[in-house]
Amino acid sequence: MSTETKAARTLLVAGVMLVLAFAGALSYRFLIAPRMKGELVEATSSESRYKIEVKVAADAFSGYAFLRSSVMIDDLARQGIRLKVIDDKADYASRMKALKDGSVDCAMFPINSFIKTGLELGEFPASVVLVVDQTIGADAMVAYKQGLGSLNDLNYASAGIMAPKDSPSEFLGQVSVASLSLPNLPKNWLIVADSGADVYEKFKKANKTDRRAFVMWEPYVSQALKDPDAHVLLSSKDTSGYIVDVFVVRRDFISKQPKVVSAILRSYSSAAYHYVMSDRGLINLVIEDAKKFGDKLSQIDAENVIKGIKWANTMENFVHFDLAPDPTGGGLDLLEDMIRKIADVLVKTGAVPADRVAAMVTGHEHTMFYKQFLHDMQMEDYHPAKKINIIAGAGPGRKDLEAARGRVVLPPLNESQWDTLSSVGAMRMESIDFRRGTAEIGQWSTGELEALARRINALPAFYVKIRGSAQAVGDPEENRKLAEARAIAVRDFLVMRGVNPSRLQAKVVQAANDAGSKSEVSFELGQVAF
Repeated sequence: MSTETKAARTLLVAGVMLVLAFAGALSYRFLIAPRMKGELVEATSSESRYKIEVKVAADAFSGYAFLRSSVMIDDLARQGIRLKVIDDKADYASRMKALKDGSVDCAMFPINSFIKTGLELGEFPASVVLVVDQTIGADAMVAYKQGLGSLNDLNYASAGIMAPKDSPSEFLGQVSVASLSLPNLPKNWLIVADSGADVYEKFKKANKTDRRAFVMWEPYVSQALKDPDAHVLLSSKDTSGYIVDVFVVRRDFISKQPKVVSAILRSYSSAAYHYVMSDRGLINLVIEDAKKFGDKLSQIDAENVIKGIKWANTMENFVHFDLAPDPTGGGLDLLEDMIRKIADVLVKTGAVPADRVAAMVTGHEHTMFYKQFLHDMQMEDYHPAKKINIIAGAGPGRKDLEAARGRVVLPPLNESQWDTLSSVGAMRMESIDFRRGTAEIGQWSTGELEALARRINALPAFYVKIRGSAQAVGDPEENRKLAEARAIAVRDFLVMRGVNPSRLQAKVVQAANDAGSKSEVSFELGQVAF
């Protein structure tokens, strides 16, 4: 073998050895050493108390304070569950998309926003598992008396309603537009504001004679009402089953982690009970929660916020999910019915397409919620006080806040009281069809009247005057009798559909002119003048 050949072979062997050494070094650095280090770290580490992290999308609304409370966070931590609440600044569309792509597991939603964003997405990737709260005054439509004396005064082309876009406040405006006959209110009635604070600032600077309503939430409502010229046109206190928040869970998460979801619901219910059983504890929680996650609240502001929110307890959830009869005699809405009437408002105000609601919501309301977790709690005779000790000072005489609480029932009125009711506005209603010359309601009008019954029950603070209009042409007495019979027939229909008869008055009035070929029945909301 020549000297040159030996040298070449030596170089080749040396090259191979270098390559092998380099590969070995790389293998050690990137494979063996990390594994050894990982084994060392594992050998010298403790086991985490958390078995799972659950991400919940929400915002700074005080009604969600229990979710962020130390009582709930600590209770779940003891069960190996880390709860991470993500504030998305009330971006409901992003919240729904986050549920779809799995970047969050659960979320808080106003029902109207849950419906709207689900329709926009083309699916509902999450299911409602708990009714959280209903605002009973925390949202309100405020105006200056000189510009808008009542909701009737919105019936002008110059009128408008200011609210933040896609907020519960905007939905309260939609409720008023869907419920009342306001043919002259412009279609683009919404004047968009950036936030509740922005609405309040614009309210303070507004011309008091403008036909402008401002929808805001606490504490801005109470602050606005300090102006003696301001008053409330419509409050969430006047409604039932409209401004409602729910807790939803991604369907895939329900399927894969049912025990975790059950633990979260029980922990939430116990935390809510813990705080609500002590007024002082609840006030402190709302103040501290607002300081950390929202705008600072004074004690008076916190008290006003609490007065405006009705947190749903366990018993009420059993009723909402149709797991128990309503002990209040009709004061609690089924979740299925709430979804239906909220979707109806969204359709009537053009917020969502009617055909999409027909395809995805109407008749499919039951697919949007899941009652198994509450059913299991009910079968176990669950009570939140069994899990977390009630804070000191609640006292044995304290009213059991797990009792179902219905809406306030309006008392019957005498004839003179009916005559002195303050007019709120004419209700929105298609012309009712009767069989010719009779008081028999036409078949196609029954659906409209059923929807009207739902709207009346959703506005429990108002009385309803049912007016049969007698035609001016023909036999006056016969016209009067027919108009009265039709008004009474409509009243009886509404009573059969669950409307409290003490809230209804059927009466005949003379038509102002001879226009039209048939008598009409109209509806006017009224309230006792204060």
